[in-house]
Amino acid sequence: MLVEKTSERWYEEQRKYFSIEMNGYRNPPELQYASILPLIDRDGKVLDAGCGNGMLLKFLMEFSGHNIVPFGIDTWDEAIEQAKTEVARIRSQLY
Repeated sequence: MLVEKTSERWYEEQRKYFSIEMNGYRNPPELQYASILPLIDRDGKVLDAGCGNGMLLKFLMEFSGHNIVPFGIDTWDEAIEQAKTEVARIRSQLY
């Protein structure tokens, strides 16, 4: 329950970073993101190909319960620049 309440607050705080242009979603994709969490079962590297502005990586880092080393790649420079600004902890690993 604590994770649900915490993630609800996270989605509200991050809502402004979700758009069709930047990451393909009009609103935070709560069910999609939550469905990925069980797949992260240990510390390690995660690659998000087509990461947009990096919100999925940020979510996984904050809620997986593991030490995630995030890597993101996207063809749209503007989205990557937003990811580098808004997701400062993963700045050097976004291309």
